[in-house]
Amino acid sequence: MGASWIRVSADKDVTAGVLQRQKELTSLIAQIEALESLIDTTDEELAAGAVNLTVLEQDRDALQSRLAEQQRAYGETRARLTAKRIQAEQIASELERADREITHSQAQLETDSVQLQAARSRLGGAMDEMEGVEATRAELAEQRHSAQQTLVTLRQQAQADRDANHQLALRTQNLTAQLAATGQAITRLTARRFWPVPWRPVPRGDQRC
Repeated sequence: MGASWIRVSADKDVTAGVLQRQKELTSLIAQIEALESLIDTTDEELAAGAVNLTVLEQDRDALQSRLAEQQRAYGETRARLTAKRIQAEQIASELERADREITHSQAQLETDSVQLQAARSRLGGAMDEMEGVEATRAELAEQRHSAQQTLVTLRQQAQADRDANHQLALRTQNLTAQLAATGQAITRLTARRFWPVPWRPVPRGDQRC
């Protein structure tokens, strides 16, 4: 074998190395494209999650406002109920006094009887009104309970969305790091592709005339 055989073997080694580097480079480029697509998808999901979180927070604020209004109405209704109870107690006191006056004074039976009927009529109206107020209070209490349950659900959903957004942000960071590492690998492979093939002299004993 002469010098020409060694040169052909070296050329084959160089060609094989270049083809291998090109194959690795093509694979890395495909991985980069896949990672970039995944990053775009993750960014879109993150943006959608942020919009959803904003809507949920707005709903929460609206429910809190409604709850405050219902609590105010409940307080007013309770105050009216207390006033009606006091009024009913006063009417009952008047009724008892009228009964005592009837017992002590037969002469004023007619007058006391009229007052008694009037007092009983007022008491009946007050009791009917008190029943209506009680029904209103029960309805408001039910609405308040429903609003509180809805508020709890929205808070839990908002927290879940925050956690999901955090996970998406972590995935984006990891993918960005992988992309940077892949870019560095491509840079190294590109640099190796253009390295010159070292020249090795052929020993004189292997040369033929």
